[in-house]
Amino acid sequence: MKYLVKTLFAFVAAVLLFSCGNKNQAPVEAPEEVDLREDQTMTRSGIDTMAILHLVNDYLTKLKENKIDSALDMLYEADGDTVVPLSAKGKSEILETLKSFPVLKYQIKSLNMFSEQDTEVRYIIEYFEKTKDNPMQNTLQCVINPRRVGYYWYLTVPKTTREPNYEEDKKLIEKQDAERQEELREAEEARAAARAEAEKNK
Repeated sequence: MKYLVKTLFAFVAAVLLFSCGNKNQAPVEAPEEVDLREDQTMTRSGIDTMAILHLVNDYLTKLKENKIDSALDMLYEADGDTVVPLSAKGKSEILETLKSFPVLKYQIKSLNMFSEQDTEVRYIIEYFEKTKDNPMQNTLQCVINPRRVGYYWYLTVPKTTREPNYEEDKKLIEKQDAERQEELREAEEARAAARAEAEKNK
């Protein structure tokens, strides 16, 4: 019996000693998740971020100020490991889009620098002004792809500059525009009728 008590006491003491010895150990942290799209060998700096944001802001400001040609001259297309100026066809496609969606205001939402050849800036544009009581959508999400060649960054246009839901958005926006035009027409007719009535009662 005495032997059993001593053995039990020794076991409890060992457990307490082990617990105290591990009390101050730091908890094991889970390894950080690695984005497979991100190039781990790429050197990134604040200078890169500033250069990219400066380019995008300059481009969007030109569009906002209706300096379309100057803005389009800032765009390039990827050609292997380098870039070439945007083709006439590319400019024509973007110009056609800008006719439907002019940039009145813009807001840069995110910058993702995955690699020198895979960097994206997402932004939102406001393409018509609306009143508080107007429920129609007047914003559009867009993306542009800066690309570093050597020490310099260039704005490149991806194969598709439109978001995946672009066609659906376009149909909805065209419908909303038609409704807005109808509302404006009806409002103008009402004003004209009111003016005619006022002239009649003079």
